[in-house]
Amino acid sequence: MAEGDRQSRRSMPDRSEGFGERLLGLLLDRAHEMPPQLIAPLVAEEVARIGGREVSILLQDYGQELLAPLPGRGLMVGGPLLVME
Repeated sequence: MAEGDRQSRRSMPDRSEGFGERLLGLLLDRAHEMPPQLIAPLVAEEVARIGGREVSILLQDYGQELLAPLPGRGLMVGGPLLVME
């Protein structure tokens, strides 16, 4: 391999898929045809698979005053949280 080829490869940015991109891609592949109520448990399952614990998905209300936990299998559910400014 010529020296110029080696240097041009070193200067090229790494375009390989990152961990977060792979996880998001997996979730999108599996969720795109699922009913909405099964997506939250899917997220909890995939996060648990990579070692995550106590998964909670919070949805903001229309008035943007509260974060409400989404119920589902494998998700931690508590009371709504007040959004602080």
